[in-house]
Amino acid sequence: YQVVSLSFVGVEELKHSMFGVISFYIELKHHILMKQNSIKNTLIILHSRLSYSNKTDINMKNIFYLLAPNLEYLGNQVFQGSTDLRCVYIPKLKDIQSCAFRQCNRLRIVAGNNIEFVGQGAFELCLSLYSINLKYAIRIQEVAFANTQLTKVKNCKCTQLEKDSFDQCDQLEKIEFKALIELYGNSFQDCSSLRFATLQNVQKIDGFQRHQLMCHQKSSRQAKNVFKTVDKFPKHVIKLFIKDFRSLELANIKIVITSLDEVPKEALARSKIIRFQGPNVRQVGQFAFNDCSNLISFYSKKLTIVEESAFSQCRNLCQINLSKTLQLGRFSFFSCINLIHLKIDAKSIPKLCFAYCYGLKQVIAQNLDHVEPDAFTDCNVKIVAQVNVKLNGGEFTAKQMRFQEIYVDVFVERKRFKSQIARNRNLNCILRYLVKITE
Repeated sequence: YQVVSLSFVGVEELKHSMFGVISFYIELKHHILMKQNSIKNTLIILHSRLSYSNKTDINMKNIFYLLAPNLEYLGNQVFQGSTDLRCVYIPKLKDIQSCAFRQCNRLRIVAGNNIEFVGQGAFELCLSLYSINLKYAIRIQEVAFANTQLTKVKNCKCTQLEKDSFDQCDQLEKIEFKALIELYGNSFQDCSSLRFATLQNVQKIDGFQRHQLMCHQKSSRQAKNVFKTVDKFPKHVIKLFIKDFRSLELANIKIVITSLDEVPKEALARSKIIRFQGPNVRQVGQFAFNDCSNLISFYSKKLTIVEESAFSQCRNLCQINLSKTLQLGRFSFFSCINLIHLKIDAKSIPKLCFAYCYGLKQVIAQNLDHVEPDAFTDCNVKIVAQVNVKLNGGEFTAKQMRFQEIYVDVFVERKRFKSQIARNRNLNCILRYLVKITE
């Protein structure tokens, strides 16, 4: 199995407490395949405490994955502005200080079950963050999760939320607090999707309109007096099989599946869908997915035409196959900040097509013969193509960069490795059988 890139920080800290860690490190480094022009995208930190002062030797450029199995304390601003970071593994981390991950606008998943303290602005402006376990958090400070993509919050230890803790979390639908005593509306300002609450111990509520939320039957008497009480929350329709896009109701739909070959104009614009599966889709109309900020993946291997602003401002979109796409419209992927690596068959890239796609690292377009100068505005992208024109963002190159596991929840290399093992096993069985019958 070829590990493209791996960086270690904090090995010295463990050399006396973990037998053989240094030899393991040297052995691992020996086996790492560092091919030319590869991207270093995984960082392993072995420290138990990390502050801004001892982080100076860590380069976060192109780091997609952060693994910190021993980290218990994270200081102020340590990873602030690490815009390439996508997934963090912190199983022991308890204390996250102010602005620790602020403005990591492509961070999607924080995996850790022991978080107790979240400092002021710790995850503010993490525009893609949709998964973090706050069950045991005791204190959540001001604007800790402002402007994130969280859809639900569950907690059993926090007794009071500070101002603007979840400000402008426009995808937040459900909250559950077992120990919370006082609930103030300014903790959830501009959370336009918030509908459901379970508040088992709340004694004071202020800043909410009467019946603004539905509260569960388990909630306290005070909560029941203010909010509409229900025995159970309505179930979301997770999947929807579409045969006709006309008069479509998408309020609670997360996954859309269709056998049609076209997504018409504005069909799914501003919806909350997470995944779209249309294996036969060849054409996506104007503004079809415009401002679908939750959309993560679009699946179609036959996509040939993407019209104007089709995926504009789909800021969580990271999985889409454009290898057979022949025509791209203006603004078609405008501000899709989570796109990383694309293969395109089109011969031209129009005005502002990939403008402000800050995360885009590489576009392979061997058939390209024309690119508008502002097609990649404010992008630090490498374009592998024969054409060479002056751009407002990005540059042309002849070398392809190699990436490892660029998707947070789709482990391509791991699956390939497992399938390779399976093939080898089958081959071994066949060889053993042939040897046996020839003896």
